[in-house]
Amino acid sequence: MPFLTRSRIARVASLLSAGVLALVLLSCDGVGDFGDTNEDPTTANDPNPDLEFTTLQLGVSGSRFDMWRTNLIYTMPIVQHIANPGFYAGNFNQYVGAWSASFFDTRYGGGPNGSNFLRTVTNAETLISELEGKPRQVNRLAATRIMRVLTFQRLTDVYGDVPYFDAGKGALEGEFTPHYTRQDSIYMDLHDELRAAVDQFDASQPTFGGADLFFNGSIEQWKRFANSLQLRLALRVVKVRPDLAQSWAEEAVNADGGVMQSVEDDAYVPHQSGPSGGPAGFNTNAHSEVMQSFPGQWLSETFVDWMKDKSDPRLTEYGALAPGGSTVHWLRIRPSSAVCPTGLITTSLRRATSTPTT
Repeated sequence: MPFLTRSRIARVASLLSAGVLALVLLSCDGVGDFGDTNEDPTTANDPNPDLEFTTLQLGVSGSRFDMWRTNLIYTMPIVQHIANPGFYAGNFNQYVGAWSASFFDTRYGGGPNGSNFLRTVTNAETLISELEGKPRQVNRLAATRIMRVLTFQRLTDVYGDVPYFDAGKGALEGEFTPHYTRQDSIYMDLHDELRAAVDQFDASQPTFGGADLFFNGSIEQWKRFANSLQLRLALRVVKVRPDLAQSWAEEAVNADGGVMQSVEDDAYVPHQSGPSGGPAGFNTNAHSEVMQSFPGQWLSETFVDWMKDKSDPRLTEYGALAPGGSTVHWLRIRPSSAVCPTGLITTSLRRATSTPTT
């Protein structure tokens, strides 16, 4: 038997490789078309803008997870609208990372348990990219731009400098290291976006119609909403740029459509009275879910006294003495049967014992 030389070994290896390759090619040839095997049945290849917009509005409304931590635990106690002497960190200038970051995390990354409807930054940016450059979609695009402004104004009001111009590029362009934008630059661009959106509306083109939870597709109400958001921008900068605030306020009031005229122009998401069929606070009102399940929110004395001194008529909508009571109140989130209406609050210093679990 002849010895195996290096050249013979190399030749055998080459022949074996060629044979394996031929078998692979023949095998692939026999399989043919994989059909829909590689198609994800849980995703849409051709997304519906109407469904995307409804989802965006639901996300802006929020869930119990993020609204409890952002509004009830932090921002409302900080400005002394409500108080909770138990564990609400905003009452005590305490920092709890997971609570403090909840609004940031959900708006950029989605909520717990896969609640991606809360990912309003990415959802808005994605929908805008799908609608841009399509003349028939100008009204849908304008409304989506206004919803994007609403999301980013809340983000920058809570956190200051946030990813803005680079926001959403992770999903759209694979850019996962966004730059943070200065708050003053964000505000200037929010103003420009509102003006561009109002100018973009065209009564001859279709709207979101019934998919629009705020205004059922009314262009005039969307204009008033955008102008009212600009008026709020003006109020936010009045202490640092009074000249700019005055200019923006006058522009908003005198703009096409003007500002909100009555409660009919309110922008809100009607919720079920319960039970929640999705993530906590998705189908039902987020704040009411907390107040009904975890009593312990009090109207702040500072806030009540301020409203009393000014005879503010809204005080009786925020809270009222229970029949025959002197210390127990009921807080009404919104006087509408479509929203979970009440949560128990009291002026006595009863200490709360629970902490957020959902």
